[in-house]
Amino acid sequence: MDCQTEKQVNKSVDWDTLPFTALFKIYCLLDDQSRCQAGSVNSHWHTAYKTPQLWRKRHFKFDGTSCDDQALNYAKSVGRFMRTCTATNTMHCERYARRFQRSLTTYFNHLFKQDTQLQNFTFTELKLDRYFKDIATQAKLTKSMVRFFKTQHSLISFDMSSSWMSESHGYSVLDAVAKRSNKTMRNVNLEDFFGSHMAIYRSADFIRAMVRFTNLEEVKMNYNCVSNDLLLAMGVSNANCWKTLYIKCRKDEPYTQVIRASTWIVLQQYCPQLSVTMCLDGVYNYDTVKRILNPAIPLKHLEITGSNPEDTFKPDDTLRHLATSFGNTLKSVLIEVQASSFPVERGLLNLVSDCKQLLRLEIKAGIVNLSVMEEVMAMVKDRLQRRDPQRPLELFKLTVDNMPLTYYQEMAAIFRRHSCTGFQLQYRF
Repeated sequence: MDCQTEKQVNKSVDWDTLPFTALFKIYCLLDDQSRCQAGSVNSHWHTAYKTPQLWRKRHFKFDGTSCDDQALNYAKSVGRFMRTCTATNTMHCERYARRFQRSLTTYFNHLFKQDTQLQNFTFTELKLDRYFKDIATQAKLTKSMVRFFKTQHSLISFDMSSSWMSESHGYSVLDAVAKRSNKTMRNVNLEDFFGSHMAIYRSADFIRAMVRFTNLEEVKMNYNCVSNDLLLAMGVSNANCWKTLYIKCRKDEPYTQVIRASTWIVLQQYCPQLSVTMCLDGVYNYDTVKRILNPAIPLKHLEITGSNPEDTFKPDDTLRHLATSFGNTLKSVLIEVQASSFPVERGLLNLVSDCKQLLRLEIKAGIVNLSVMEEVMAMVKDRLQRRDPQRPLELFKLTVDNMPLTYYQEMAAIFRRHSCTGFQLQYRF
């Protein structure tokens, strides 16, 4: 645009009385600093600057440096308009822990003074046990959070995964969240909320905090939090509305507790729509896997991941157990255990033939029997061609390492022979 054209445009547009709709669209394209500058043009622009819809959602990264000032300024000036708060700890050094604590404490204090009423709260990677060795520092941070959460009466989702809180601090935060948002809360993510070494399942305080929620639909937690009493109590308090339970089991957790079959049966009576997703991270010993994966669990999704330096994983036995126990519920299976030399044989065939709901199957294996793979692929192709009412696989991903070239050639030939439309097939050799 040349100078003459620009002057003509400026004369034809009254920028002081620009329509609100146009101003709003302009503000939506600006960052916070540019919005503040535009809001100081005149009273009309400042009124548009204060439009609540502009400030409903924010994502901040706290790292204990001057970068935190953006979040603090936002919370102090327009924090009362926020409904979705998303934050992440990006600090990678303990030397900034004290500054980080002051920033976060100030942030929650500003939101408290602004009487901010959130609907969705997410703060991930807090990792208190890693970066905050000083108990007093942890206490100050927790205190500011508890004071803020006690004022929230409209929370729908709460996500503080990877917080690594102590037992006492974790209980106080959960109790504060449940104080006034117990009826509105739908989704709670407590994955790695506590330290993995803690036996939270023994705590009556944790059960008391969780059963205060009465309308939960989705819950994520670690296996060290799960107990018979907790599941039964939450089943009663969230009857007919609880739909999804995600359980993560880590290698370093004290997974000595046994969830009885009767507990799962009663829980399904209270919550008939409940489905369970299990993630076993570094837990691959067959006896342990079999004990955790009780046949009474309404299991729909399973992930087994991690390294296996002792080579104690038995994938074929595990697949047989899945086929026998969860034939009517299992929809997806991901097995990605490093350095496993045990072969996959008839267990794979059992899984594909017996699990009628299975849609996705991803396996990283050391050895896969070629004749079994021929049968598996023939079965899948036959179902697709006959439009069998038994739901066929939509994705089958196979990864095989450290095998002779002739093996890979034969496996690739099997896949080519049974390739067909309507089926997503992935393999890597």
